[in-house]
Amino acid sequence: MSFRKGMIIGAFTLATALIPACNPPEKEASVTTREVADIDFPVVASSLDGYPATADDKDALASDNPSIYVLIQARSRTGHQVYYSTAAEAEIGGKHIGEAFPDGHSANAARTVEFPVFQWDESRYGPIEIEWSELVAEKGFYNNTVRGQSDITYKEKPAGKGWVMKPAPGTHRYRVKVRYSGNEIGDMQEISLGKDGKISGIHRVTVRDGNDIPGWMTAWANLPYIYGSTTEQVDNLIGADCADVITGALRRMGSRASDTSSQGFRPYGSVVFDGYLNMQGEFLDISRKRPETIGIRRGDLLVYKGSQHHVAVFADDLTRNGEPVDVVHTYDGKGVHRDVLYSKPGDEMHESQKKLYELFGMNARPRRRIESADKRLDRIEIIRIR
Repeated sequence: MSFRKGMIIGAFTLATALIPACNPPEKEASVTTREVADIDFPVVASSLDGYPATADDKDALASDNPSIYVLIQARSRTGHQVYYSTAAEAEIGGKHIGEAFPDGHSANAARTVEFPVFQWDESRYGPIEIEWSELVAEKGFYNNTVRGQSDITYKEKPAGKGWVMKPAPGTHRYRVKVRYSGNEIGDMQEISLGKDGKISGIHRVTVRDGNDIPGWMTAWANLPYIYGSTTEQVDNLIGADCADVITGALRRMGSRASDTSSQGFRPYGSVVFDGYLNMQGEFLDISRKRPETIGIRRGDLLVYKGSQHHVAVFADDLTRNGEPVDVVHTYDGKGVHRDVLYSKPGDEMHESQKKLYELFGMNARPRRRIESADKRLDRIEIIRIR
């Protein structure tokens, strides 16, 4: 027998020894004849575009197809360390985990598998339940300018079940529990909470829609609105207010922008429109005349100069005056989201516009009646960031 053939046979024999034993073929699989897998603990890891899953935090585009996997560390019948997962390859603690060929290599022929990974065989081991949760802020609104409203507390929110999770745009911090054979086994993540709500020790995956301003803003989805947010809260993806989420996006794009107010963006761009916006979504110039066309681009800032003192970002180009106004912003405790601020012609305010008025206390002001849509005007300007 050749030396190469002997090596292949030897490697195949070793790999076979690591595979947990099957039921004897002459016995019918049942609860009493199933083996009990020797599980140590689960590990949370994520992967982009099919690359090996790793336990480090991720900042990804939605087009990167991010996936979050659980890898369950266990022991084979011979006492060797193995993993169960639907991830074909992973890097955990500097070790390569993967589906091994008989020669000891993975699908990536340049790498040697140090620990094998197998898909769970329910007919052999019985059912297993995998439960995901996210660490999220307990409230959607915090205020750094009022004592007692700035302390951020967290809770675990159920996020789903199964071997893999597909995160939506936003920031997600995942934990996992495994229920098997009457036991509940949690991951080994040691979470610590620091000043201003900073979180460490938990796997974070941040997904954004794009690399421009509104695209980067979606990275702060699933996070609370923090009035007067600090630079540390913004950059550490804890939360932000309407202006700071924009400066946070600009910094991720390479700008040196510092946190500012909704009225503080002129130094970063130029004013391309100065006038009014009514409840029909129509822009009126400073003399309150309606131009038929208007050149608004995705990423332009919509700055409210009146009592609201709010800023949003256009989600789409807009050339025809009076079309629906879609923006990306944060203001009502939902985190960053896409919204339509103005309704079609009518006498009643759009529901989201009512919330905006309530947030800034405008609903508390006495008024004789709801003004008609063509008379209600918001003083605005549009800024194009350089």
